Amino acid sequence: MKIAMSLGLGLSLAAIPAQGIAALQQGAKAPDFSLNAAQGGKPFVLSLKQTLKKGPVV
Repeated sequence: MKIAMSLGLGLSLAAIPAQGIAALQQGAKAPDFSLNAAQGGKPFVLSLKQTLKKGPVV
């Protein structure tokens, strides 16, 4: 019974569309953001604005 309820709940949640996922129109600029990241075990702040100065970001 618990398995059936868990499966039902999981399928119900999977069916709800994620509102955070949205496609930008071709040519539209992505909103600026920054986030905490790490490379080689060293933490740093990644900024889209600063990264774009080096070239395109995919």
